[in-house]
Amino acid sequence: MISIAFRGETRTVDESLAVLIGAEGLDASAVEAQTEEYASIDGARLAGVRASRRDVRLRYAVVGDPEDARQELYRIYEPKTSGTLYVRTAKRSATAPYDVVPRALTAEAVAADISFDPWARSQEAEVHLVCPDPWLYGATKTVELTDSNRQWVCENDGMAVGFTAEVGRSGYVRTKQTALDGYEKRLSWDASSVLSSDAVLTLDTRDGHWGLYIEEDGVRTSYIQYITEWGFDTIVHGRRAVRTTAGKGLLTFTERWLGI
Repeated sequence: MISIAFRGETRTVDESLAVLIGAEGLDASAVEAQTEEYASIDGARLAGVRASRRDVRLRYAVVGDPEDARQELYRIYEPKTSGTLYVRTAKRSATAPYDVVPRALTAEAVAADISFDPWARSQEAEVHLVCPDPWLYGATKTVELTDSNRQWVCENDGMAVGFTAEVGRSGYVRTKQTALDGYEKRLSWDASSVLSSDAVLTLDTRDGHWGLYIEEDGVRTSYIQYITEWGFDTIVHGRRAVRTTAGKGLLTFTERWLGI
């Protein structure tokens, strides 16, 4: 199922007018590798890797009155407007063949255009949505501290993703990024020289949001300069214990996928 949320309203196409018959762009987004050529030796240096924006194209078959169907699609996917695309897929359980388990994913999208062929005998429409963020997002999970405030136990069904955590003025968080890791990777900080022992900071390792800060009355004070070690910043797929010496509250992350 595909629907779109716009201005707080969730919209789905009336299937008596138009039926979804195809969707492109919901698989993994293209990944670009930037390289820099060496001047005097063979090969190149890898400068960076990034996922491109997501272009989603939805094809609808017009099954009702063509004029009404066109107006319905114009209303749902109003060009030049931003909203949230909701995609619901189903997977079948091997132990219960007819038990369907849904997973809802979202992506921010801008409706770019809608095209019709008004003279075709069997009319179809194509909706083009542009998603600047290539990720498809699932559930936001909030994890409480366990074992006398020494760890958060995270279950991530998606790909590696950043997180936010409530922490004290100094300490570390650490985890094994894979089950085969022989040691735990750490992220450490120490702001004890400028903060009191009861201070509670937010550690944020999400893409584009990196920070260590205190926010009060809408004013954010950064302490990112007090981070001393950067070895760990994502919750990876599977079940992982994130150990800490400075946990003060909740750890939060949102599952994400590059495609479905």
